[in-house]
Amino acid sequence: MITITCTNCQAQLTMDEAFAGGVCRCQHCGTIQTVPKSARDGGDASSGIVSQAGGSAKTLWRQKTASEATPGTGLEDLADIVASSGLAGSGLQSKRLRKSAPPVETAVDKKKKMKVYGAIGGVLIAVLAVTLFIVLRSPSEPEQNTTTPQSGQVTNANTAPPIPVITGPSFGGVKLDSANTVVYVLDRGSGTMNVFGDLKALTLKSVQSLTSDRKFQVIFWQVRGEVITYPESGTTVAGDISISEAVRKLEDVSAFGSSTVGPALQKAASVKPDTIILCTGKGDDLDEAFVKEVLDNRPNGAKIHTFAVGSTHPISQLQSIASKTGGEYRTISESQLSQFAK
Repeated sequence: MITITCTNCQAQLTMDEAFAGGVCRCQHCGTIQTVPKSARDGGDASSGIVSQAGGSAKTLWRQKTASEATPGTGLEDLADIVASSGLAGSGLQSKRLRKSAPPVETAVDKKKKMKVYGAIGGVLIAVLAVTLFIVLRSPSEPEQNTTTPQSGQVTNANTAPPIPVITGPSFGGVKLDSANTVVYVLDRGSGTMNVFGDLKALTLKSVQSLTSDRKFQVIFWQVRGEVITYPESGTTVAGDISISEAVRKLEDVSAFGSSTVGPALQKAASVKPDTIILCTGKGDDLDEAFVKEVLDNRPNGAKIHTFAVGSTHPISQLQSIASKTGGEYRTISESQLSQFAK
């Protein structure tokens, strides 16, 4: 048996020789201490006195006082003792020994992070800008042609400018400054029926715009063998006619049935006009035979201005006539015709 004295409470501890060279815990105070090797180190196991050569018992662990105690499980301290006694190979290690400093962020890492954040921010700004542009963008309105049509130029209702304000002699936006004798050749067939009232009003308005030294006549296309003219005797000076009389004469004329332009143009040729206003609502019913009939009956050298009334798209036959005679072509919708007639 081996007997040693506790280095803390001085109590006598007795244990089997198998503990020689190991450690033990005092059963009184709990202090852990080394057990000397009694045979090899020359210690007196029976007396518990250990020589200086053999070394005295070493205190490895003792219970801490209340003032020294810190929160923990006790295993931390035991692991510290084992580590300091050279028994670290047993697997007991202190967490305090294993604590490592947090990783230090380098300048390169910071630079990489800034690049990533910058790229993400740029993408978000671009997406926001595109979204705002789409939301705030107003649909652009179709550009309108505001140029004044020249001789032979084609203008249709879809691209025509707003109705221009024209002073002096004119008809449907076409100036008649150079016209000395104007003959209005108006279709009164069923194709013009819906706009015929406004067409007559526009014609009277044009007559009023002529100066007193200019001559005019209104001739309606033939319907059922009849060609109506005003004045019946031929052209007359615009300043010599009563507008109220003209209104009364024209309001009796109505549109119906099938109409033909040839006989009306033959009457127009007899007064030798320099300008003809040719209006029809036939639209797509016109063909190349109609173009030939007009050109064959055209007064010598007369300029023919053609108008597709009540239409919303170009009529190629009327375009061709205007182009070949040096006149202008216009497509006038029902709403535009109503505005012209006011």
